[in-house]
Amino acid sequence: MILIFTDGACSGNPGPGGWACVIATPDGKVLERAGRDEPTTNNKMELGAVIAGLRAVEAMPGVVVVHTDSTYVIEGITKWIVGWKRRGWTTAAGEPVKNEALWRALEALVVARGRGGVEWRWVKGHSGHDANERCDELAVCAAKRRPYDLYEGPLMNYPYGSLLPSEKKALPVRPKAGSGRTQTPAPSRT
Repeated sequence: MILIFTDGACSGNPGPGGWACVIATPDGKVLERAGRDEPTTNNKMELGAVIAGLRAVEAMPGVVVVHTDSTYVIEGITKWIVGWKRRGWTTAAGEPVKNEALWRALEALVVARGRGGVEWRWVKGHSGHDANERCDELAVCAAKRRPYDLYEGPLMNYPYGSLLPSEKKALPVRPKAGSGRTQTPAPSRT
């Protein structure tokens, strides 16, 4: 199994942005990658991080488990893209899909891995998940043009915490459009 942890950051939306990914390979190595763009959006940087991670492991066989705090990325690639393609890359409202070129690039990488070749896991951002925090740190540094060092070496020597895969979790429930409220179950009265 190949593990990829990703995050994107943006100062302003649009504004200067950065992305980062941390990759743990089955042979016990870790690769960190980061980059920036300007002007950009947070969603573009989230997509860019996943695309960069998948490109870095294109030649490696095996299942890839992508960890991201972006529900936009996970829902887009696992649900929304079907409708977008069916409607000629337009949304249900008839608007052009934002970031179409990035979605097409991501889809091509996922399809190339074959059925079941990419698994998606959501991690809550800024919750102490070591790999997500490291990706956030790198993405923010890239966005703000701050210096950073990228680690590439043995997993046993990785200095930024655990790279264990996170548990499979359901995505957070999103509010219904126009409701202004989140959909949370009523507390139990028992």
